[in-house]
Amino acid sequence: AESFEGSEVKFGTLQAEYGPTARINTYTAGFEYTKQIVDFNQSFQVEMLNKAMGEAYNALCNHLHFAPILDFDYKTANKTAYKGTATDQPWVRLYETIKEGIKQTVIKKRPATVMLASKANQIDIEMAMHGGYQINGTSYPALSGINTIIYYDGWDETVGKKKTSYAGCPTDKIYLIRPKRGFKELIKQDLRVEANTGDLTRLVEQQLVGYAYRGVFAAVEENVQELTIA
Repeated sequence: AESFEGSEVKFGTLQAEYGPTARINTYTAGFEYTKQIVDFNQSFQVEMLNKAMGEAYNALCNHLHFAPILDFDYKTANKTAYKGTATDQPWVRLYETIKEGIKQTVIKKRPATVMLASKANQIDIEMAMHGGYQINGTSYPALSGINTIIYYDGWDETVGKKKTSYAGCPTDKIYLIRPKRGFKELIKQDLRVEANTGDLTRLVEQQLVGYAYRGVFAAVEENVQELTIA
């Protein structure tokens, strides 16, 4: 605030009991393999287990980062409807919708530089972003402002009898994101894999356990615009 000669500086306060919170959770995965697997399965390699655990961990990290955006219940101010008319070409309607969405993020002082979408829409989105077309006398120049486009379609895997599914971006939605400012990754412990001698009474050769302590803080409402594109 403006200060006048002899006036007192205005001090802010920081109170721990107020403000947003985020939880750090524990995530684990494990394998054990028996002596019979080693002795009879010629294709078995421990590296197979490490690779599978790494793939699952990457999928988990993607889910932790994207799920807050995909699952959020957006208010009207954070939504952009499908633009154009039914007589317009689908490509034109997509172009107009993205343009309006980018405009809204600027007007609302949360300019987006990242786009999250389904890979099923990649060709149409790239056409719309690159622009340079003229249809029925109307020019459609390239759209600017978006520096990064992430195509995310989720992940599915079955371990034993349990199936894990992480939902991807819907094909009828696009999300425009202002990154960094309202998103924070909380890592107490990144993935650590430890090996332990197995159980001889069960002929278990070795056990592998991976674990991590992670969480995210996501101020979605202040940083994301949801576009409907169908």
